[in-house]
Amino acid sequence: MPRTRAVSPSQKDARRTVILQAAGQLFQNASYDHILMQQVAERAGVAKGTLFLYFETKEHLFLALTVEALNRWLSDVCADLRGSTPPLMTLAFTRLVERSLRRQPASGGQSTLLRLLSLHPHRLAEMLEPGSVSELTRSLQSSLNTAAELIENALPYLQPGQGEAILRRIIAFLIGLLGSISLTPAKEGTPDPFSELAAVLNLQLYALETLHRRKNAG
Repeated sequence: MPRTRAVSPSQKDARRTVILQAAGQLFQNASYDHILMQQVAERAGVAKGTLFLYFETKEHLFLALTVEALNRWLSDVCADLRGSTPPLMTLAFTRLVERSLRRQPASGGQSTLLRLLSLHPHRLAEMLEPGSVSELTRSLQSSLNTAAELIENALPYLQPGQGEAILRRIIAFLIGLLGSISLTPAKEGTPDPFSELAAVLNLQLYALETLHRRKNAG
């Protein structure tokens, strides 16, 4: 059966989504190094040449998949914050973040989000730098803006802009931590990245809260 060409913006967006879904499905059961672009094209039902019109390289494809996973996590954070009554205690917020990370999809006992973050840490770090204007960065920035506003509403001791800084720090922390941990399932009693993140985040937010109280007291 001949393939239908995507012409309208909505058709192109739909095809892009199908390609990302195909790559994500393959990633559930195989490592990045063992996935071929031809396999992605076949799973998505598109010609290999068409695939390269949407994603020039496998790195670009999986960076897009990583941004999609981050956007999904940020959407969950937003849903949890909207379901909470502000203001939140600092510990309640850090637990909310930890729970949202643990709810993200997993494959083979491993967090898919962490697996994706481990693929191209340097490129992701570049995307998180202020002033980055790539298409993927713009997509992530929109989600960051929405979540940051809700965080600053939930934690009134934060200054404008600190909500986004916290989110960027969370992502950077996870990327940086991946170089020193194993992505295999942790043994019972062994701290995992999410609990370590929650502990560090709680300390940093407590410091900001204490500073805010001292300024108000003065």
